[in-house]
Amino acid sequence: MKSKKCIVFLWVLAILPLILTAAVYSRLPEQIPMQWGIDGEISRYGGKGEIWMIAGLGPFLALLFQFLPSLDPKKRSYEQFQIYYEAFALVTEAFFAVVTGLILAETRNGFHGTRSLRPGGAFDPFYWVHPRKGENQLFSGHPYPLDAF
Repeated sequence: MKSKKCIVFLWVLAILPLILTAAVYSRLPEQIPMQWGIDGEISRYGGKGEIWMIAGLGPFLALLFQFLPSLDPKKRSYEQFQIYYEAFALVTEAFFAVVTGLILAETRNGFHGTRSLRPGGAFDPFYWVHPRKGENQLFSGHPYPLDAF
């Protein structure tokens, strides 16, 4: 990776899950959700220490992405496709930061299988629509907020 901005942003994304985890670790229950089914229901719980493995993937992958080009005998390919390589590295780091954040958010919300983890989830265009007055906007329990109307 040659771009200094990309390297800095890569490391910010890599360290962010560790900071989030450290900030809330003492308040996590002993069992936290670790896997969800396609319907958004939790299918596996793990010990709270497992969150460190997921959060620790960020720095490991950042090191890998930064030094992999120097290990490859065909270094020319990295120069030719540098912009795509950097984009892939940033998207991968962002993915693990989001996964860590979702696990911590689901743990905080009491393991109800939030809509953010269902198909479409937070990327559903109607996700943020307030379904009924008095309900929590983010976790209303409806698969799709428009079903409430």
